[in-house]
Amino acid sequence: MTVRRAHGCQVAWPAGRASVPAHDGTGRQGRRPRRRGARVRARLLAAALLAVTATLGGAGGSPAQPPPKRIIEIVMTSYKYEPNLLRLVDGETVVLRLRNADQFGRTHNFASAFLLNIPLVVRGDGLEGVADGRKFVSVEAGKTADVEFTVRGRGSYAFLCTLFDHAVRGQTGMLIVGAPAP
Repeated sequence: MTVRRAHGCQVAWPAGRASVPAHDGTGRQGRRPRRRGARVRARLLAAALLAVTATLGGAGGSPAQPPPKRIIEIVMTSYKYEPNLLRLVDGETVVLRLRNADQFGRTHNFASAFLLNIPLVVRGDGLEGVADGRKFVSVEAGKTADVEFTVRGRGSYAFLCTLFDHAVRGQTGMLIVGAPAP
């Protein structure tokens, strides 16, 4: 490496170069000619960034991904739900996985007035219906149904099994719908 003085500045320049960097009289160094390898690397880097952005769905006009659905498994057995207290957030999409694990072969349902005006998507072995001012999903013993919906309306809502005397024997629960986090 050689050190040369140019316009009162010391400049380090690799040995073997014919000249020092050009100055334009303002004290700033001029640009060195770019090497061909640098252009190729810059193009490869740009192509890689473009590929990553396209793969990951960058902000360039791609639609926003919907938030993930929360799956809540509810086990129904003779005269109880586990869990029997559900905390939901207004506006979130949830899937209630209703699993009837009754050892005596009894059918159970999940019924609530809260579901009455909410569109449900029922998948699996569930039977949807409306009775006594409540929408319900009934599941036979040993079977499972997924009930998907978007939560609407803050407050506290009861749910219960409307079959025979199941609710009187304790097969009840509570939905608590709160505000989304700020």
